[in-house]
Amino acid sequence: MVSIDQCVVRKAFETFSAKKNIVSGWQFSIYLSGQSLRDETFMKFVIDTFQADRCFARADML
Repeated sequence: MVSIDQCVVRKAFETFSAKKNIVSGWQFSIYLSGQSLRDETFMKFVIDTFQADRCFARADML
């Protein structure tokens, strides 16, 4: 399940970044599994992915 959530997060970030002119100012939620939220490496993955392409969101929104 963690790998599925990673794929969803990665694809969402890629899509939001590619459409930043359209989604500017919008807020999004991504539903994640409890398994991913308990996984110690998952949050690091989210932060690393966010930092690699932070042009679409503010850090305080994470």
